[in-house]
Amino acid sequence: MRRATSDLSNANQARQTVADTYALLLEDLDFVITNGPDFSSPYRPSKLLAKAYKAEVLLMRGTNADLQEAITIAQQVLDDSSRIMAGTYAEIFNTGFDSPELLFTRAVDDRLASIASRNVDSMLNIFGGVISISEAFETLLGADLRAPLYKEEINGILTVPKMAFGGDKGVMFYMRTSQMLLIQAEARARLGEKEKAIDAINVLRARAGETTLDASSISDNDLSLTIYNEIAKEIGFEKGEEWFAAIRLKDTNGESLVFGLKSEVTSVNQLIWPIPNAEVEFNEPMEQNPGYENL
Repeated sequence: MRRATSDLSNANQARQTVADTYALLLEDLDFVITNGPDFSSPYRPSKLLAKAYKAEVLLMRGTNADLQEAITIAQQVLDDSSRIMAGTYAEIFNTGFDSPELLFTRAVDDRLASIASRNVDSMLNIFGGVISISEAFETLLGADLRAPLYKEEINGILTVPKMAFGGDKGVMFYMRTSQMLLIQAEARARLGEKEKAIDAINVLRARAGETTLDASSISDNDLSLTIYNEIAKEIGFEKGEEWFAAIRLKDTNGESLVFGLKSEVTSVNQLIWPIPNAEVEFNEPMEQNPGYENL
């Protein structure tokens, strides 16, 4: 993380701490909140978008003070009249770029969409929704009324309808207003505010046509998994958020849910990436991340 342009005098630097990184991210977001433009388009940054990302970053850092602030900022985003939640879950995706709750997306014009439709499979995965859900995710969805937005077969090809719009003109839902309710739900669950956490989840369940949950019937042992399941059902496939939620949310033993959800994950070292070998080789102060020393 740098605040000065790299040159020969400062190119080599040791890795900064996670705390330093969070401080710099929040400094940038606060700058945009103070100096950025009001919301005008989901293709452009804005004060409102910076608030949404600040709530998410605070949730990730996760001190009790952070979680309280994340709840407050998320509510500011929800209360902002420039963006409103869609009336139904399907409406979010059926209206695509015009979705009333879309805060940030990738701009895709006809030319880029055309290139994507002729390009490699990975481009179709991104822009066309030609991807399929795992058996475990299908089991999680079950009979949930959001499930049809996750699986459809067209000409023998399995697709995820929510990630395809107008044929090959896909919308990337990097941030949308209703995610603020998920942030509030997770933050309140981690603060031990079970009833308020479930209240936030129930707003989204009601919009999807699902029956609401009774907080009194959910044990403390099951609370984190309940929140996780709703995160996966609501914003699954949109930006990989279900993976990070599985790492953040913990069971009553303090273990991340990911260890129970994905058997291939057996060590915390798997939850970080290695620093590229070239960086370690040529940047003398740099040390490799734990678990990757023998690469």
